[in-house]
Amino acid sequence: MDCLKEYDSKFEYAKKTVDNAKIEKLVLLLQKARDKRKPILIMGNGGSSTTASHFSLDLNKSTVKNLNSINEKRFRAMSLNDVAAITAYGNDLSYDEVFSQQSINYLSKGGLEIVISASGNSPNILKAIKTAKTLGAYTFGLLGFDGGKAKDILDDYILVKTAKKEYRIVEDIHLQICHKVIEYLEKK
Repeated sequence: MDCLKEYDSKFEYAKKTVDNAKIEKLVLLLQKARDKRKPILIMGNGGSSTTASHFSLDLNKSTVKNLNSINEKRFRAMSLNDVAAITAYGNDLSYDEVFSQQSINYLSKGGLEIVISASGNSPNILKAIKTAKTLGAYTFGLLGFDGGKAKDILDDYILVKTAKKEYRIVEDIHLQICHKVIEYLEKK
């Protein structure tokens, strides 16, 4: 059972490395995109892909006060982790293109792209960031470990500092960050 205590200890330590001011900035970026009716694209690989889908759903549904109202301001968030899209672009072009090609389809100037990546080094994530910047979108990341290459090309990011290969801890805290954002937005 020592491994359970060790996990808890690593989790608590990593959680303290998260800059709450950056979470507040992400909230402001999301509100700006919502108010201007700009697209918000969210993506990740592996476990981060499920966080992207979860966050997108929470933005689109949980933040709406009255789901029966068509006049309420709503987020236009979309997870780019659709199996058909990923396998089509991956098969016909390359896996490096699965997010950038979708970004070309949906992003516009003033849009927001959120990448979720523990390592920050996935080629498809890096290509998506570059594509989004070319399209005039703001790029924001939820990163882990040391931030990888993504930290150097993103407009801004939240870093969960851990040792390399601590994927589960990073992924847990990324989801916690998303839930904090939703909690804040629900109360505003």
